[in-house]
Amino acid sequence: MTKKFRLEKEYARTITALNRTGILTLLPRSENSGVMGIDTQEYPVPTQEQVQELFTRNKELVDRKMRQGFTQLLVTPIAMPVSHLIDRVKTAVLNHAAGEKLPGQNKVLLTLIYRSG
Repeated sequence: MTKKFRLEKEYARTITALNRTGILTLLPRSENSGVMGIDTQEYPVPTQEQVQELFTRNKELVDRKMRQGFTQLLVTPIAMPVSHLIDRVKTAVLNHAAGEKLPGQNKVLLTLIYRSG
């Protein structure tokens, strides 16, 4: 039996985790939430509507992945310098060792890589 994917809930969970770990920040020029890229450009996080559009355009792939058990959304900020991501992950792991729950410990439906250009 395939679990129904709830985009609104998954999007909120993912954005909350990115905010909580300090990966997302308020971008100074656009005043949107996102990351500063290694190229010093601003990369806003995709909106829920943009994610829904991507899912709609790729319905067959999304359905197949859900049948395979991938039921969580993951947004990966690849424009961010790797050293910054490593620092954030290190902090999250240390916090987990101190008793906090790590976000997103189940199968992931789709990794959204966001970098506009």
